[in-house]
Amino acid sequence: MRRSILLLKCGSGNPAVVARFGDYESFFIRALGGDPARFTVVAPYKGEPLPDPSRHSAVLATGSAFSVTEKRPWMAETAEYLLSAGEKRVPVLGVCFGHQLLCEALGAPVQKSPKGREFGTVSLELTDEGRRDPIFAGLAARIEVQASHEDEASLLPAGARLLAGNGHSAVQAIAFGDFVRGVQFHPEWHREAIRAMGEVRRLQPQAYRAEETPAGKAVLRNFEERFIAPREG
Repeated sequence: MRRSILLLKCGSGNPAVVARFGDYESFFIRALGGDPARFTVVAPYKGEPLPDPSRHSAVLATGSAFSVTEKRPWMAETAEYLLSAGEKRVPVLGVCFGHQLLCEALGAPVQKSPKGREFGTVSLELTDEGRRDPIFAGLAARIEVQASHEDEASLLPAGARLLAGNGHSAVQAIAFGDFVRGVQFHPEWHREAIRAMGEVRRLQPQAYRAEETPAGKAVLRNFEERFIAPREG
């Protein structure tokens, strides 16, 4: 029987955006087939207990309005849980805040970016490791993705492999072992969501790019087909 994907909801989005598109988990559910019954959503920031990851086909950790630099107890617990899931051979994907939790747990402190917020459709360069990694299978060396973050990993964690970076944040994607991946960007977001977030931030349209990003969809498809499906099969 197909097991559920455990989705760790690490916060809640802006109410105006949530009203239009749903909260963090809604984007992932739509991007990964649209069947809510396939997902188990747990909110560790609300104190909800973390289940045995082995009962699930994969673990996804979402973005958040919280900052990893706040160092709240639930954040450390969630970060260690993600690494523990990977040790149990459960595929893990940390996105934005989830990526930063992984980096912090692996010994790379998270800090406010000296370049400020990265927002909108941005370009990334895959490393040689990134071009070989299954999470980026079939993608060009330069990809376009959606982003919104002020924090970043200050350096590449020890034992991790750098998969992608850009001039704003050097550590945009990592691999740790065979089962753990982290991406600073948001593969689950689409152009209209970026535009809505830009409106909420009162940004002028010319201040950022908002384009469709097939590469983001491809990353989630690769996670589905190359990490989750083999475990379910």
